[in-house]
Amino acid sequence: MYSLVANTRISLRLPILIVIALVVMLGASSTLYYTLFRADIQTRVEELARSSAAQAQASFSRWLEAMHRAAADLAQGTLAPPAMQAFTQAVTLQAPGWLDDIRAAYDGTATASMARPAYDAVHEQFHGFLTRHRDLFGYQDLLLITPSGDVIYSIEKGGNFGVSLASDDFADAPLTRIWREAMASPAPRNIGSDVEISTTGSAEAAVFIARRMVDRDNPEAPALGVIVIRLSFAAAEAALGAATGLGPEDIVYLLGADGRLRSTLSLDSDLALLDPLPDLTQISAARNAETRFFPDTPGLGGASVDAAVHSFEARGFPMSVVVELNHAAHYAALNDFVQRAAIFIVLCTVASLGIGYLVARSITRPLNAFAHSMTRIADEDFTSPVIGTERHDEIGGLSRALASFRDQLLQARKSRAAQEAAREEQSQVVVNLVGRAGDTLTMIIERVGNIDTLIGTIATGAREQSAGLNEINIGVSQLDQVTQQNAAMVEEVTAASTTLRHESEALDQRIGQFRTAAHGQIAPDTGRSVASRDSDAAELPEPLETTEFVLPAVPVDTTDAWRAELADSDTEADTDDMLGVAANSGRWHDF
Repeated sequence: MYSLVANTRISLRLPILIVIALVVMLGASSTLYYTLFRADIQTRVEELARSSAAQAQASFSRWLEAMHRAAADLAQGTLAPPAMQAFTQAVTLQAPGWLDDIRAAYDGTATASMARPAYDAVHEQFHGFLTRHRDLFGYQDLLLITPSGDVIYSIEKGGNFGVSLASDDFADAPLTRIWREAMASPAPRNIGSDVEISTTGSAEAAVFIARRMVDRDNPEAPALGVIVIRLSFAAAEAALGAATGLGPEDIVYLLGADGRLRSTLSLDSDLALLDPLPDLTQISAARNAETRFFPDTPGLGGASVDAAVHSFEARGFPMSVVVELNHAAHYAALNDFVQRAAIFIVLCTVASLGIGYLVARSITRPLNAFAHSMTRIADEDFTSPVIGTERHDEIGGLSRALASFRDQLLQARKSRAAQEAAREEQSQVVVNLVGRAGDTLTMIIERVGNIDTLIGTIATGAREQSAGLNEINIGVSQLDQVTQQNAAMVEEVTAASTTLRHESEALDQRIGQFRTAAHGQIAPDTGRSVASRDSDAAELPEPLETTEFVLPAVPVDTTDAWRAELADSDTEADTDDMLGVAANSGRWHDF
């Protein structure tokens, strides 16, 4: 990929690189801004969801406490106890079956039929005050129940009016349960119920708060009865919806510990109070009494929501407020940013293409002119001007460098022509020198021939000398034979000389015994004189003539080994033997 881009023409590559760089820069900055913006929206949405859930819980708790205070005020005030006493006295005057008569008389219309004059009079006396109290505090209904369990008054005259809670038919009804708890309480206190299906009238969900009433003037007297207020789900929903910052698509609802609805929903749904809900993450958290936030999770309506769960305890009942913020509505700004960023990137890409084309054109045009000038110079056109030398940018520097290079090439061309002329002249000189060298080589060849002739003559003389040397060698061999003969003769002479010396010594010893008259010496044994010995010597025969011969050059033993051997000899015979050895070994010169 890189090689493909690198080998693309600059007019295409430069706009593409500008677009890529701009898109990468815009993409990186947009991604960074998107990430920061999304994180900011997430933080704000989470804060809104958590704060809305906390506000809804606080508002609901305040509303519930207000309902409990209203019930307590009624039970301890100056309206409900007198009304309870008056209605009790009125019904005691009625004949048996009065509950059915009262229920039939009013039949939910809350208008006096005057069928029971005593009851109707009391009803007309207190009904208006009790209705205004209900409207003031926002609960749904108010019931007065006798200690025996008879519901003798109801503002709305609904299904709970005119029934006896002591009967077996209503033994398990929520209203019956809280009536009994209120009556069994050691001291008057509020008894509340969870949202339950009422079985004393129409089968609908209801929440009650009951409190036992006593006579303020005689607290030790038996209880007057029980006052019960039925809470309004509309008021509860209004309390839950008191959280600020919620949009029209956001919902707030109340869940019990069983994960069922404890309030109505503001969205279009088939879900009703106490209906089982789908197993969603926020529903599971409510069942576990957790307080958590769940971003981008499915909601009750099926759309993606950011849900916050706030668990608390309402008068002993575990409750959880769940706030579901419509994800798309709260992230609309982020989606709008994404769309705007995409449009902006597209526009910037188109603009960068145009800018890149113009920039590339401003570069490629002078580069093409520069390349054209280089082509003319490569074709050895040194006279055409170089385009772009007047520019002050890098291309102008290149053009000026090219113009200088052209001038140098022109100068080099002239120098080359001069060198060619000089080379021609040198070639002629070389040709002449080669001719003279040829003549010289011819003369050398002739002289080498003469030398060869002389060498042949020398070889002939050497062969003749070799023949002469062979003859000389033969003569030397003959001379060696003669020398060997002479050596044999020398050995014989040596032997004869040795014998003669011995005899001379013996003779000299004998002569020494005599003394001559002239010297007056007499030898000790013969008495002969020296003179006589001289005369004897004079009478010896003449020495034999010897033939002269040339002794060969024999290596001379310069050592005196044989002399040392002679000196060590003890006898005369040893000396003779050594002389013989010297003569026989060829050391004639030592002898």
